[in-house]
Amino acid sequence: MLITADMNTPIRILFVEDDAEMSAIYAENFSLPEFDITTASGGVEAWKLLENSAGSFDFVVTDNYMPGMDGMTLLRKIRKDFPNIKVVMVSGYGDWSSDSVNEQDKRGLRFLDKPVRMSNLKQLIRGWIL
Repeated sequence: MLITADMNTPIRILFVEDDAEMSAIYAENFSLPEFDITTASGGVEAWKLLENSAGSFDFVVTDNYMPGMDGMTLLRKIRKDFPNIKVVMVSGYGDWSSDSVNEQDKRGLRFLDKPVRMSNLKQLIRGWIL
């Protein structure tokens, strides 16, 4: 899916976060006309939403450490089936390593450390728009 600067079409974002409070913070901060947001409580639920929507999201913002399916596993599945979706990986552990992600998976991928500043995340997403 090509992301354009046409702000008449909301940017579809899937937030994947097992912490309900953090999920609510994402929803509150991205409740703007330019965004169409969906939340998932973990990787398994996120993957079902992606499959059911045929990958129609523009972005996935996902926590890395979650029960069931972690963020890296979700990233690899997204890259395999929906390679055009941009992914923002978030972690409170600051353990990002270039060795943990292969070159193919790095395309369309950004890392953010928790706590996430919502203004920085919005800027990152808006900056990706062509």
